[in-house]
Amino acid sequence: MDFASEYLTLATRCQSVDYDNPSSIRQYNDASDRMRKLVQNAESFGQTAVQSLVPLLKDPIAAPWLAHHLVELTTIDSAIRKECVMLVQDFVAKLEQEGKCADAMGERYWLKEWGT
Repeated sequence: MDFASEYLTLATRCQSVDYDNPSSIRQYNDASDRMRKLVQNAESFGQTAVQSLVPLLKDPIAAPWLAHHLVELTTIDSAIRKECVMLVQDFVAKLEQEGKCADAMGERYWLKEWGT
């Protein structure tokens, strides 16, 4: 199974959500749920499958999602975990710069829970 390719497809779908369109929101929610399930499946396949996702941490579309999912749903080494947390910290700064303070606050709560 090509976990990385499917994950990137789903992350791309999430990026194009139209919050004024209920159908688009349902597709977004479905894709988000499927990304979580995909990472859980990779974890059940073992570290080789999980490691196949790690290069997506360099992808600007997939990285914000994957950083969260790897920390929450997999057993990863401390270096990858640190990279994930740093990506979320960078994402917070970007959100604040864009004036998306509510989203940034949500990410800060995530960092409090998972960032240690």
